[in-house]
Amino acid sequence: MGTFGLFVSSLLGFKKTFALSADLQIPKPFGSSSLQDIVASLINVAFVTAGIVALIYIIIGGYNYITSSGNPEQATQAKSTITYAIIGLIVVFVSFLIVRYVLDKIGVGPEYIPSLGPAANNNP
Repeated sequence: MGTFGLFVSSLLGFKKTFALSADLQIPKPFGSSSLQDIVASLINVAFVTAGIVALIYIIIGGYNYITSSGNPEQATQAKSTITYAIIGLIVVFVSFLIVRYVLDKIGVGPEYIPSLGPAANNNP
């Protein structure tokens, strides 16, 4: 079998493999392809990310405060870092509550409303 024969047989094998894998279900990254599911997932990711960043800044501010060694300028800067991180955490939580309230009032289904606990699974 020459080069052309190998080429043709590989194409036929590819076609057969492709035909067999036509029923293969590729998982969707957000669980669904609907726009509401994607937006709800992005909102949840944004809230979690903002909360984690705020907690990291609180830890960094605490570390800087502990290692300031009595230097008033570093201690003041560390205190302001902690203060701004706490304010950011409060803003994230309040915006979370506002988003939940608005989505509830406009009649969006409960599966799309962000929650603090595990995602609600209404499917039996």
